[in-house]
Amino acid sequence: GRRLIFMKKILYIMVGIVIICVITGLLVANAGYHRIDSGEGTIYGRLTKRDKDKVVVLVAGSGPTDMNGNSGTYDKRNDSLLMLSKELGREGISVFRYDKRTSGKSKNTFDITQIEFDDFVKDCTQVIRYLKDYGFDKVYIAGHSQGNQLYGINTIKSNQM
Repeated sequence: GRRLIFMKKILYIMVGIVIICVITGLLVANAGYHRIDSGEGTIYGRLTKRDKDKVVVLVAGSGPTDMNGNSGTYDKRNDSLLMLSKELGREGISVFRYDKRTSGKSKNTFDITQIEFDDFVKDCTQVIRYLKDYGFDKVYIAGHSQGNQLYGINTIKSNQM
């Protein structure tokens, strides 16, 4: 009787602790991320806000390259976009960088079995809309490799938004 009641209380306490740990872990894992619902998945990005009116969007290059500039196909990290973001921030420039649909936190939210270049254009356009809604008057695009190819397309589209 009493021992069984005591064991049930201990079990409930342990389950409660596990639930709290899981929730806390999820909150910490997503802390600092901006989540943009694209209609096809979620784009995860980080904003370093320095200038209240304008922001530079850093777009990663070809392949499964994340917001930091690292490729999911290599074990080594170069953190090129992360370092660029930090330097621009030191100069007072706001920066938004995001995981492409093929990388980082965004990857598991999209169906990446059939991807076309236009999918990356749509994602970048969603990022621009999000940042304009967030309050930035001017959104600039800077990209590397494939990310640079989005520049002309999105400059035209962003002026139409």
